[in-house]
Amino acid sequence: MSKAWFRLVFLLFPALLLAHDTWLIPSAFRTAAGSRVRLRLGTGEAFPASEVAAAPDRIARFTLRSAAGVREVQGYRVEGTFLVVEVSASHEGPAVLVAETQPRVLELDAKTFNEYLAAEKLKEILRR
Repeated sequence: MSKAWFRLVFLLFPALLLAHDTWLIPSAFRTAAGSRVRLRLGTGEAFPASEVAAAPDRIARFTLRSAAGVREVQGYRVEGTFLVVEVSASHEGPAVLVAETQPRVLELDAKTFNEYLAAEKLKEILRR
């Protein structure tokens, strides 16, 4: 492994520590224009179960993109282990809901970081 590649992995590795998967689960995939759809934003490592709800203040932007344009989605709230919102598209055709979260910084001491590497079986990185 080249030193440049290792440096890149080392610099990007903190982002991997935050890399829980995040997903949206709609109450329906096809609806008529004007119908309301309930979406649940989940996060964790055990899809489709969500480990913890994203805090509403972690949402940088929630938008609905459709033929009508892009509009901000409001009214999302925590329900159990999901962040939930209800939306409706005003036009026929495809629509995409986009949730963007605020970045977070995570700092680990060396011992905790090494324990994480071992738990994830990243032996080569741990060895280095």
